[in-house]
Amino acid sequence: MSHILITFLGKSEKDGESYPNERYRFEDDDTEYYETHFFGLAVLEHLAKKGSQPDKLVVLGTTGSMWDAFFQLSDKLDEYEDDYFELVEIIENNSKYSEQEDVKPYLSTAETILKEHLNDAVDCQLRLIPYGEKQDDQILILKEMADCVAKNDTVSLDITHGLRHLPMLTVLSAMYLEVVKKVTINDIYYGARDMKHLHDDVVPAVNLGGLLQIAKWVGALNSFDKDGDYAVFAKLLEDDGLSSVQTHSLKEAAFFERNFNISDAARKLANVYPFVQQGLKGIGKLFSQSLLNRMKWHKMGADSENNPYHRQRDLAKFYLENRDYPRAVVFAFEAMITKRMTRDFFNYSAREAAKNSFESTQYAQRDPNYNQLKELRNVIAHGSISDNEGVSKEKEKVQKLIRGWTKDEELLQKELKRLMKVLLL
Repeated sequence: MSHILITFLGKSEKDGESYPNERYRFEDDDTEYYETHFFGLAVLEHLAKKGSQPDKLVVLGTTGSMWDAFFQLSDKLDEYEDDYFELVEIIENNSKYSEQEDVKPYLSTAETILKEHLNDAVDCQLRLIPYGEKQDDQILILKEMADCVAKNDTVSLDITHGLRHLPMLTVLSAMYLEVVKKVTINDIYYGARDMKHLHDDVVPAVNLGGLLQIAKWVGALNSFDKDGDYAVFAKLLEDDGLSSVQTHSLKEAAFFERNFNISDAARKLANVYPFVQQGLKGIGKLFSQSLLNRMKWHKMGADSENNPYHRQRDLAKFYLENRDYPRAVVFAFEAMITKRMTRDFFNYSAREAAKNSFESTQYAQRDPNYNQLKELRNVIAHGSISDNEGVSKEKEKVQKLIRGWTKDEELLQKELKRLMKVLLL
């Protein structure tokens, strides 16, 4: 596993000049500044000082980037004079896009010079990327960045130089690399030259790593809304100050709820809810209310909107929307029972008594919707329909309907929605 620093190289600012020499200062290192033409080299030195020396520096640029500026880092420029002037001519004549084949031969020499400048402390790779005007080219840029790293690497990013649209692509690439390559994104840096007048002519090095946390929170909320797994918030909440012991309750809540035990799920959520309610320290403060809204049902009471019946009903609809039919049917049937109770919601004997009492009424015996839901629950739970021998004509009719439902997903969805609408107001 390696630590890779990826940075970008832009065009000459004017008249073929390189970036101006600037003094950069990092927020977590305000005791000194780093002076250089290239902010990526300041990041490299800063990371080394922090004890996180990158193993490799990757510089990405287009055919119009100032690759010739790396030649100027050498004390022996006369040794590379021919290559230098040929490359300058190619870049200066870049009124139209140069072919990559025109520029690529000179990059190996520039790499050698850059390594010498850094005393061979890190490996260096200079890579050409397209301008990214079209989607296909943007995809190629993401692929080029992915090719720079290996699985489980640590990646630091510098988005200071290069084309204006590249920072957005870089942030998307960081998200992509985390998912596809399983890399750890260390930080995202930006040298804010436009703000140096506010800092005694020293350029602040802004850390934009929090942008990825926002993306992770959005992804976690979307993931939860799809599968209902509270565990997706655990790592994010730990980043905002909660302990692993506290967040473990989220994983237990998900386990209990998936096993139809909403009583214990509510109890586990109660362990976490107050800490979120007190306020999160980091990026999570933007999303704390959204998370609280998804957890508040745990405050259940017979007369509240968050009572057990409503939770079971909502879960039945949730799992139906996500095509998890066994859980949808079980929660729907359990909600039917809970709806007829005023206390002891999770006591097995009390639930059986409530179910038997309801089924003994003429209403339940005559209600085809209730009988269909009950039989459907039995069929899905056991995976088969019982033999018709000794079965009443009414039950045989229900079983025939259910055979049709369980062979056609669209029909099953339609009928379950109808049953829930009728039975679970």
